[in-house]
Amino acid sequence: MPIALDGLPNTDLAQGLSMDVYPVGDCANPFNIGEAICTANAAARTI
Repeated sequence: MPIALDGLPNTDLAQGLSMDVYPVGDCANPFNIGEAICTANAAARTI
């Protein structure tokens, strides 16, 4: 089970890829599940 310890975004993997990446949810900005769903929806609509 994943455990959030520091509440900081982690985009290291996204920055290492050679394609367009849209960080969403806790990767972009740790907050709550509602915000994660909203950012994922916005990213999907962008694609």
